[in-house]
Amino acid sequence: EAQRKREEAAAKAAAAKVEAQRKREEAAAKAAATKAEAQRKREDAANAAAERAAAAKAEAQRKREEAEAKRQAAAEAAKQRTLEAQRKRDEAAAKRAAAVKSSQAEKKIAKAPSGATISLFGFGANKDEAAVTRPVRPTATSSKAPRGVAVISKWRQNKDGSVSGFI
Repeated sequence: EAQRKREEAAAKAAAAKVEAQRKREEAAAKAAATKAEAQRKREDAANAAAERAAAAKAEAQRKREEAEAKRQAAAEAAKQRTLEAQRKRDEAAAKRAAAVKSSQAEKKIAKAPSGATISLFGFGANKDEAAVTRPVRPTATSSKAPRGVAVISKWRQNKDGSVSGFI
C-alpha cells in the first residue's frame, strides 16, 4: 500500500508538473500576444501620427498656394484698375483737347471779318499761330525686338479686348 501511495503521489506530482508547465506556456503565450498587441498599437499610433503630419504639411502647402493665387489675383486686379483709370484719364484729356480746339476754332471764325481767309489745319497761318494751334505730341520710341522674337504689326484692338494684326 505504501508503494501504491508513492506511485499515486508520483503520478500526482507528474500531473502537477505537466499542469504547471502548461500554465507557464499559456502565460508565456499570453505575454507574447500582449507584447505583440502593444507593438502593433505603437506602430499604428506612429503611422497615424505620420499620416497626420503629412496631411498637415499638405494642408499648409495648399494654403500657401491659395494665398499666392490670391496675391497674384489682387495684383492683376490692381493692374487692371490702373490701366482702366489711365484709359479714362486719356479719354478725358482727349475730350478736353477736342473741346478746346473746337472753341478756339469758333473764336477764330467769330473774330474773322467776312470774306477773310481762315487757316485750316495750320496751312497759310503765321508761324506763331501754327505753333500755338498745333499740339505737340511726344513721339513713341520703339525698339526692334531681338532676333527670333515674334512682332505684331498693323495691330488693332477689337471690341472684346482681343488684338488682331500681322505677325
